[in-house]
Amino acid sequence: MEMDTQPRLQIRSLALLMESRFSLHPSLILAITGLFLGSCVSQNQTNDSLRLYALDCGRIDIDLEKFTQGNEYDGQKRIVVASAFLIRHPEGDLIWDAGLPDAFSEPEKLDTDVPDHMSVPTTMASQLEKLDLDPSDIEYFSVSHSHFDHLGNANLLADATFLVDKDERARMFRQ
Repeated sequence: MEMDTQPRLQIRSLALLMESRFSLHPSLILAITGLFLGSCVSQNQTNDSLRLYALDCGRIDIDLEKFTQGNEYDGQKRIVVASAFLIRHPEGDLIWDAGLPDAFSEPEKLDTDVPDHMSVPTTMASQLEKLDLDPSDIEYFSVSHSHFDHLGNANLLADATFLVDKDERARMFRQ
């Protein structure tokens, strides 16, 4: 599968993503948006100064019935993409969410089994490489929330400054 390296902003997908993922942390969203978009108003910047890339960081086959208390989705399944987003900005690059672990792309090399309903056809590292980036080049990393399918490649971004809401951080590192 060939990756399209042209930046895209899919309004409908982004709106759905914001409804489903971002409703829990509006203050974090506003802070990140302000940090990366607010400074684009200066006179010397062009539209090319800011770029958004959607990265495909895995697939999960889900049973929709697990997401409702009723029975309207009984027997229905969907494949969802574990996305990550790269925001290229003159003051630093940010990755929002980190998908499933790249190691899932080669399950035969793991000491544990990858669940049958999860796969990683293209690694985050290889997608960044196509954009002439290494994970260590990323300055900032943030997550919408701390589920496994949003943190899978966090270890690749260990050199980045981690931007996280105080309450979400407390949930992530509780003992």
